[in-house]
Amino acid sequence: MQFHPLDPASLSLPRRALLPAMPAVARTLRWCWNRTRHSRSTWFDSRRWRSVWNVVRWVGAVPRQRPHLLQVRFAPGIVLELDLSRLTDVLALCYGPGENEVGHACRMLCPRDGVVADIGGNIGTTALAFAAAVPAGRVHVFEPSPPMLACLRRNIALSAAGNVTVHAIALGERTATAQLQVAIAGNPGSAYLGNEATPGATPVPVRRLDEARADVPRLDFVKVDIEGFELQALRGGEQTLRRHRPAVMFECNESALRRAGCSGSDVVAFLEGLGYRMHWLDGGRRRAYDAPTMLTRKLHNVVALPRERAVTDGRATAPA
Repeated sequence: MQFHPLDPASLSLPRRALLPAMPAVARTLRWCWNRTRHSRSTWFDSRRWRSVWNVVRWVGAVPRQRPHLLQVRFAPGIVLELDLSRLTDVLALCYGPGENEVGHACRMLCPRDGVVADIGGNIGTTALAFAAAVPAGRVHVFEPSPPMLACLRRNIALSAAGNVTVHAIALGERTATAQLQVAIAGNPGSAYLGNEATPGATPVPVRRLDEARADVPRLDFVKVDIEGFELQALRGGEQTLRRHRPAVMFECNESALRRAGCSGSDVVAFLEGLGYRMHWLDGGRRRAYDAPTMLTRKLHNVVALPRERAVTDGRATAPA
């Protein structure tokens, strides 16, 4: 996969002539990709994943060197204003908002009036998928980055998602102030929390989930994708997890976890200690999680379910 930004003005005439076809090509390829029900995290090194990326890159000259806004309606209630100079937005253009298995997991495990915590909101791709999955419920999305907050609120407004509440904070193990740093230029989705103030870092407030949502009477689903800080966020919500027993979906990115001083096996062990069992989604189907095999993958999503919670591949009933 090529991350180097392109300048359409420098392309050959035939490639520039293809640019108007980019929205239709991307829409067709998203439809094909989503039919597989594969996640771009678990399957990002597959031939199909690379093919979608390369075709959209060739036709659309993405990512762009300069900001280029494009408004895309992905589904009823999911409208995003994408900036094609940001890698996160180009990924949404190629594969759909968020990762399709994340939205599928919410639909599968959460009732229509469920309560969802989206930890790591970015521009709102997963928050809007969750909002559509729980039309009678509520989505609490946590995002500390000021630029991403502006995009998140813009996309919530475009989608008329009235059941989404935005919290302009990061979640961690303790109340503090941390430095938000972008690991890869042009990819705001690579932002991570650090302790040292470095050039370009932004100080952001960090709170514990236990204190941030202490007044919520229920919680059905938690998604955590915060570039290696997943374990700290879950530790800061331990009492919430014990009390409400939500399904938990977290990204396991070993390089990012190591940067934060832990590993995927540490996150798995923490949740197992709370009485959770690990699973992963393969083409939309829930599979048992074989940690020694799965933890060798560079990047994938893990679904953790309380042992006592009965779940089917349809909608779950709300926990008592």
